[in-house]
Amino acid sequence: MNSKLAQFYFSTVCAGLEGGGTIYLRFFGQYIEKFPVRCIDFTNPADKYRHDRIVALVSEMLGLQKDRFEAETSFDSEKKHTLDRRIAAVDVEIDHLVYDLYDLTEEEIKIVEGAGG
Repeated sequence: MNSKLAQFYFSTVCAGLEGGGTIYLRFFGQYIEKFPVRCIDFTNPADKYRHDRIVALVSEMLGLQKDRFEAETSFDSEKKHTLDRRIAAVDVEIDHLVYDLYDLTEEEIKIVEGAGG
């Protein structure tokens, strides 16, 4: 759910509220219940691989975020910068696995990526 694809979907279907120059999405049940959750077929090796890889990347991301917080609070800007780069790389890898999971075409990926700014 925490991917560019989900962000694109919700920014397209959810109503928005503007406040202080920022647009906030309103997540009513009618929007969330229609989110197309892709079920994993664990008998399919490709699905199982994507699932296992996403789980591993999310676990890594949680550790990276914790380390980044510690680097920020200890004012270690070099470590924070290194962690920021790894966090961005993990984010991109997760997004691409999600695109693959939903069988997005290159054109659809460009639309989703372009919507993210």
